[in-house]
Amino acid sequence: MTADGARPAVLFDVDGTLIDSNYLHVHAWYRAFNGVGLDVESWRIHRSIGMDGSTLVAILAEDADDDTRARAKDLHSHYYKETAPLLRRLPGVRELLEAVDKLGLQIVLATSAPEDELSILRGVLASDDLVSAVTSSNDVDTAKRSPTSCKSHSSARVSTSPARSTTGAPSKAIVMCGHRFRIA
Repeated sequence: MTADGARPAVLFDVDGTLIDSNYLHVHAWYRAFNGVGLDVESWRIHRSIGMDGSTLVAILAEDADDDTRARAKDLHSHYYKETAPLLRRLPGVRELLEAVDKLGLQIVLATSAPEDELSILRGVLASDDLVSAVTSSNDVDTAKRSPTSCKSHSSARVSTSPARSTTGAPSKAIVMCGHRFRIA
């Protein structure tokens, strides 16, 4: 407990960090871009995994019109959900979360995934009994590009201050949050 009574928190990215999903996203994006007539190489998609969908599409389909970009995002979501049975929790994740919980720290899942995908990821993670709060792309204006927003929203979910939170994952966005608040 801190002096203000709030337990410190550890923020974990879910998609691609606790859950093995990166290559499924690459495959879904490849199919989505192909489905809207855009030729985007898998290696370029792979390099962009970790960005929120709007940013990824803006970078990889910069010459496409808004309708084409929106259709690509919708197709990605469709194709990604088709692969949901292939999602797996990474080895040691449950044990890691149990150890963090045993230390008396709150566990916050912080993700740029939309709510429908987050629901699938939480089912695969199967650790809601250890999680104090969850924040998703619905909670911030720009997912993964606003360290202040992600840290503040996540910390507020568990009534602790950003200064009493740290990150438990190497996600670029989570690390950005940590550096911004000088805790990672």
